Order: sequence, then structure tokens, then C-alpha cells
Amino acid sequence: MHARILIAAALAVCFAAASPAATPSPPRGKIVRADDGFDLWYEALGRTGPAVIFISRTPDEHRALAQRLSVACRVVLFEPRHMAVDYSQQIRRTAKEHPEKADRAMLDHFANRNLDWDLAQFKVRPFPAERAIADLHAVADAAGIDTFTISGYSSTSLYAQFLVPLSKRITGIIAGGFPVLGGYEYWQGVYDASAMSLARAGSPVESADYALFSKTVEALRTRDEKAVYRSLPGVKVVFFGSRDGEPGDRLYEAGFKGGRMAAALRKQRKDLEALGFKVIELEGFDHIDLLSQADLIAARLMPLIR
Repeated sequence: MHARILIAAALAVCFAAASPAATPSPPRGKIVRADDGFDLWYEALGRTGPAVIFISRTPDEHRALAQRLSVACRVVLFEPRHMAVDYSQQIRRTAKEHPEKADRAMLDHFANRNLDWDLAQFKVRPFPAERAIADLHAVADAAGIDTFTISGYSSTSLYAQFLVPLSKRITGIIAGGFPVLGGYEYWQGVYDASAMSLARAGSPVESADYALFSKTVEALRTRDEKAVYRSLPGVKVVFFGSRDGEPGDRLYEAGFKGGRMAAALRKQRKDLEALGFKVIELEGFDHIDLLSQADLIAARLMPLIR
């Protein structure tokens, strides 16, 4: 069967393999309706402290880390609309074609929501930065947050990086598992190499998926990343596992062979530190392993968030 696999989908496969099977659970979080009628999902954890908005593909993807940080922070898990549309389509397709593999918890998560938004538009249109920021602000307002640190891990980290210079309400960034100073050439090269690996394995990337990624990365073509981060006044952190992107890493073996994230981040370390970043390398963990280390990551992040 023709498999619809984007880099984010390849990551989701790895995450699922590293986690217990999803089981139906009561709905969590809240819905805020965007000005165009789209239903945005978010969940706020913690009552007081510095605010962190964590970009998440699913309600549980970064929940463990968010829960630990919420002891001293106001943490908001936020599911951007393009991720909700893409993942809901995958979940519903699987449920239709293979009912025995249906993810009931995620079907419930997407039920009774207006997710009417056309991903195919990215084949011919730029990524809608104004829409992305309007959604982010709508969620921040609903959660009672003014300024905040934006955060993500893996591909959600790249999306967080994309958003940083687009909103004055973003004062800091916590980026996990992906290089921060990669630039257009790096990320387009990573994607092309990974897409080629997936195609050889019989799982070609669909054009809408490719366009979505490319339109996001295109923003880096003319962006002065160092200037962006130099002017950011708040917390700036990058964390990653020492084996991230190396042969044997499950993400690498799943087809994401062009990134070599740990090596790239080590190469960037001096430039990042000169920009005010704290660079945290966690020994012995690959890209997927690190997701299960919420206690370890939280212990390293908590003293830095202010």
C-alpha cells in the first residue's frame, strides 16, 4: 500500500514504537476557535511562573516534560493547525483501512472539531505566517499568557524556530533535538536525503507534504538567524542526545539519515553560546530515547527558565 510519510510522520512512527499503545481516555485540554472558525487545541498546565508554549503534534507527545516543568512554570501544550489536519487525516485513514489498528484516543481527540483547512495550498502558496501567529496568539490569550518562551522537540522545534521572529510576544526559545542555526541549505538537504531514503523503502513523500516542509524552511533562505537570536531577550536553550542522528539511532534507521543532529549541534556550539544559548548535551541518548527522559530534561531546564 502507498504510505503517506513525511518527516514528521516518520518521527511519529518512531515515537509510537517507543511508547505504550494509546488507549481511549477522557478528553483533555480545551478548544479555542480561531477567527476563521478552525478549532485549535491547547492544554494549560501549572498556574504561575514563567510561561512556556510547547508545540506538540499530539496531546501526549510532550506531556511528561510539560507536567514536570509546570511545577514552577505555566506550560501550554499547543497543537498547530497544519499538524492537526495532517495527523487527523492519517489517523482517520488508518481507522478506515485497518479498523483493528485504529487509535481510538486520537479519533476522540479530533472528533467534533472544525479542522477544515486545505494543506494542498502549500503547493502554490507561501506558508501563511500571519495565520500561524494569529493562532499562536489566540491560544496564548485563551491561556492567559502575555509573553512566553516557545519550545519544541524534533520537528516541532523547527516550527518553533520558524515562529520566533514573527511575534514580539516570543521572548525565548527552548529547542530540543534539532539544530538552531541549520539554515535553508542544511534543512532542505536533510529533507531531500531523507525523502530519497523513504522513497527507496517504498514510502514516497506526497507533494503536499513536501510543499509544507519546503514552505516552512524557505523562511530561512533570507533570514539572518544569528540576528534573530541575538535580539531575543529571554531564555535560550538547546538540548540533545549525544547519539542523535548517528547510525543505530532509531530515527536514523527509520529514514531520517541526513540530519546528524548531535554532530551538527556540536559544530554550532561556539556560535550558539556566543548568542547566549545554553547548550545541553545529554550523554548516551539517541533522538527517540531522549523523549522518555522527562525528569532528566526538566532538571536541566528548570534553573534556566525565568
